[in-house]
Amino acid sequence: MARSKVLTKEKKKIILDVYRYFTEEKMFGVQIPLRKAFDRTGAALSISTESVRRVVKEEDRTGIIISTANEMQHLVQYIL
Repeated sequence: MARSKVLTKEKKKIILDVYRYFTEEKMFGVQIPLRKAFDRTGAALSISTESVRRVVKEEDRTGIIISTANEMQHLVQYIL
């Protein structure tokens, strides 16, 4: 059996936000159409749709997830 991962407080919050979102959908039906993935993701995570778009665009562009501007600066220096 796989070892359990230690979850950070941030990851626990994400899990709870998504769980609550899906629980509400189960109780009240789908409020945001399934074809609107950015909107649904933002709603499930309690963040703006624009934040979702920005993160997806960043990952599409760089192939990695960058958590801070400092990390982005180091990545740019590494590439150049």
